[in-house]
Amino acid sequence: MNSGEFLRAPTRSSPASPDSMPSPAPSSSPQAPPPPPFALSLEPLRQQITVTTTGRQETALESFLPVTTIETVELAPKAAPSLGEVLNRQPGIAMRSFGPGTTRPVVRGYDGDRVLILQDGIRTGSVSSQSGDHGEPIDATSLERVEVVRGPATLLYGSNAIGGVVNAISRHDLIHQHPHEGLKGYVTGLAGNANANAGGSAGLEYGTGNWMLWGSGGGQRTGEYNTPIGKIHNSQTRLEHGSGGIGRYGDKSFFSLSYGLNSANYGVPSGEEAGHGHEEDAVLALRRHSFRFNGGAKNLESGLDRFQLTLNYSDYNHKELIDDHIESHFFNKQFVYRTVFDQKRKGPLGGSFGFWGLCRDFRSEGEEALAPPVDQNAFAVFAGESLDLESTRLQFGGRL
Repeated sequence: MNSGEFLRAPTRSSPASPDSMPSPAPSSSPQAPPPPPFALSLEPLRQQITVTTTGRQETALESFLPVTTIETVELAPKAAPSLGEVLNRQPGIAMRSFGPGTTRPVVRGYDGDRVLILQDGIRTGSVSSQSGDHGEPIDATSLERVEVVRGPATLLYGSNAIGGVVNAISRHDLIHQHPHEGLKGYVTGLAGNANANAGGSAGLEYGTGNWMLWGSGGGQRTGEYNTPIGKIHNSQTRLEHGSGGIGRYGDKSFFSLSYGLNSANYGVPSGEEAGHGHEEDAVLALRRHSFRFNGGAKNLESGLDRFQLTLNYSDYNHKELIDDHIESHFFNKQFVYRTVFDQKRKGPLGGSFGFWGLCRDFRSEGEEALAPPVDQNAFAVFAGESLDLESTRLQFGGRL
């Protein structure tokens, strides 16, 4: 049926003969068409993308690996003082907890060094995998999204990611790698009554031409948790963060420089009631400085589509305090370099390869020192390839 055609029901004839029927007078105005039998409405289309499985953005439909993505609108109501609590009860994810400030994700039953925690694709430089009372210096209110990835793509980031990779992504440019004109920003606030939770975060990005500037900051705090049988003694937390940077994103090349500061202070509950415990109150105070350079080229004319170089230096330390006296002190300085080459697809074959290196200086002192001083140097080459056939897609990877 064309849009201008409408069906009309025939009128009932009278008993008179056709010859005696008067001719109908011409109508002065056309009859109004009946309303259409359906209605149209507009709704927004929201499509999730993932960046961790390939190192660049792709839709969730294109990524057939098991990927859990929590975006900004979902992170706001889940905001908590530590990463494990944010991800808890996602499919295949639980949390390890030695108190509200120490929670860490447990992926498919794996914990510790078998789950790799990243921030913007690079190891955080913390020592949370070594002990149950060590937390991650990540504030969920500052994140663009969190991705949890299992499968061969984890080899792009580390051979110890047997359980999976948790990647906390904090900035727009690390996802899309292009600038925007003008000013944009965000403000997040949260509050809770079970633990006197309060916090917030704010950030601004300003783009002009190929250049972009950004900065953000915020924090959270909680008091002692209230339960039906009383407060959980020494369960308070506090964390703050701040970051800023500048970047240029052209048609053929891009680079960015950034700095971030994270600090936290949280208690480790002893399981004893306040005023009646036999153990002294332990409080952990951590601080991390991080400096990062990202650079690369894209839209190449060779067999490569893009390459990206990342350099990151982090200086992490935390103090374990008993009645305001330092009982133990941990230092972890780490320099990471990572280069990834993305191949242009040749027929059904495509993928990425690259190399990665780590230089680490770890020291601990005091009664709770877990290990002797460690100077670590690591190097790896890796590749992740996919083979797209008409009805089948295969992905395989390797790391040496």
